[in-house]
Formats: sequence, structure tokens, C-alpha cells
Amino acid sequence: SQASGNRATLGYEGDFKDAKIVIKNGDEILKNVITKLPEKDSVQIWYKPLKIDSVSISISNDNYAQEYISSLKNQKNDTLSFSTKQNKIIGLSEIFSLKSSIPIESFDVTKMKLINKDSVAVAFKTEYDEWNQELKFNFKKEPLEKYTLKVLSGAMKDYLEHENDSLTFVLETKNISEYGNLTVNLQNVEKFPVIVELTNTKGDIIASHYSESTTKIDFFLLEPNLFTLRVIYDDNKNREWDSGNFLEKKQAEKVIYFPKEIDIRANWEVDQTFNLKP
Repeated sequence: SQASGNRATLGYEGDFKDAKIVIKNGDEILKNVITKLPEKDSVQIWYKPLKIDSVSISISNDNYAQEYISSLKNQKNDTLSFSTKQNKIIGLSEIFSLKSSIPIESFDVTKMKLINKDSVAVAFKTEYDEWNQELKFNFKKEPLEKYTLKVLSGAMKDYLEHENDSLTFVLETKNISEYGNLTVNLQNVEKFPVIVELTNTKGDIIASHYSESTTKIDFFLLEPNLFTLRVIYDDNKNREWDSGNFLEKKQAEKVIYFPKEIDIRANWEVDQTFNLKP
């Protein structure tokens, strides 16, 4: 369905990562960008604003192929804005993430500056996650510190060639004593690799560790909370859980849950044994 003058949304079932989308105006192939629609089993298909009545959209993967004719209505185009996952406080092991309303086409780190509370420049690395439309800033964080990230006008240009206005973000860190640590000792592991995950009560993944041989897994600097612990046998070694496929007679990768929630409190060290034997 059309969502704006430059974007359509597409619902899907299963895993979208191997799917291919081609948009055509007659025989002309139109450039597009595919990103995830947050919190839904849907993707966003971004294209340049078009002054035509319809386009053909071909969708295919290993066992599916379909072509649709999509009528285009006269709708407003998307505007560029930014949001962050962090609300002033950032975890010591957390990566600051800047999410854009439109995919970013390019960015210039020379127009970005990060300083601490003493106005000393702090080194950082950037990485753009196109699937989630997030520009990530990775830097070393010290306890009880204050950081200011300044992004000058024109530092980023989106897919529709909009440029950002000047942006300022202020972040603060807590003391180490306000966090807890968890050590998980796995027993009776059938095979490797395994993915060890901590989730909150909503099912969101808070921390994840990939192990090819280690049975002692450390999770440091956790916010005090109740956590669910689970282990995934990563049979195809792609570092994520895969659902089954009825047509290909493949079973879903095995997941084992720890039988009770784990309580992590401030300034606590929790040592937990997890026996994976059925």
C-alpha cells in the first residue's frame, strides 16, 4: 500500500532478507531502498517522488515470485526528522543510535563533534544500519560523565536529498555501582555454536552473546531488572534464530529457556548455572 508520495509498505511472513524487489515504470527500472517498518512484519519501499499513475512492483525470493501493479495517488512526501533510543541517560556498554525518518544517503563525520563535560573531544566511530535507518555512534564511555554530540547543518543527506538542520544531543552516564553483572555457566551443551540471549519481560533482546566453544558467558553492566535467559542452537551458523520451513521440511532452530526469571540488582554479581539437558 502507498504510505506517502515517495514510499510504499509491504507486509510479509517469514524472513525477508533474501527477497528482491524491482520497481518499474514501463521498461524503466526505478531505484529504490528497502528498510524495516518498526515493530511490524512489514518493509518500507522508498522511491523518488513520481509523477505517474502507476508502477509495477516485482517481488521474489527462492520460492515466491509475484508482480503487482500499484496505483499512485497524489500524496505528500516524507520529511526528514531524527529520534534517539536514549533519553539523556546512556549505558556504559550502549551504542548511541540516531534514527532518521528517511534513509540516509550520505553523511560527513567532519561535521560532527563529540565532547565530554570538560569540553575535550572524544573519539568516535560511525556505522550506518540501512535496514533500520540508524546511524550509530560508538565511543568509549566513562562513569559519571556527560557527553555532547553536535551535528552541524548539512552533515547528513537523506534519500530524497534533504539535509539536516543543526542537532545537539546531551548524554550522561551512571556510576558502575548502579549496574549489575551476570555470569552464565552452561552445562550439557549438545553442540556449538549457541546464541545466549537476555530478554526483558516484554521479550525485547537486551543483550546477546555468540559462543562457538565457551560455556562461561558474561553479561556486564546490566540495568537492574528481571530478565529471561534463553539459549539458541544456531544450526546454520548465521548468528540468529531461524524458523522452520514446512515446504523444505526444516524444523525451527531449538530454543531452551531458563525455567525462571533472573533478578539483577544494582551492584550485584549473579552467578547462574544453566543446565541445557532435557
